[in-house]
Amino acid sequence: MEALLSHMDRPSLYAQDRIDTDESREKLKMLHMLMQHGARWIPMNPSEMKEIRQSLRRMTPDYTMEVIWIMAKYGGCTQQVIEDLLKTPTMFAHIFSHTVRINELVARLPEVLP
Repeated sequence: MEALLSHMDRPSLYAQDRIDTDESREKLKMLHMLMQHGARWIPMNPSEMKEIRQSLRRMTPDYTMEVIWIMAKYGGCTQQVIEDLLKTPTMFAHIFSHTVRINELVARLPEVLP
């Protein structure tokens, strides 16, 4: 899960000037399918969370919103995971315009995974 999320911003060889690529969209689709089939995001390493934050900051805020929406739709992680993802000032600034919706989505997440 972490590998997929931390490499969302990697451009393809043919689109090095763009980060919002078809490849990034495909990675979101893969994340959606994994969550739909019961995968769970349980971060094990704080440095991986840092890499995921960096990757998402290189993307438009819509990617971060979609990741959180996918997690909320399938209960793919706990509230704490998303709070940890968004806790830095740079991430907060990155998603500021979506704060109300993100708070609604986080409230739908479980506090503890079953």
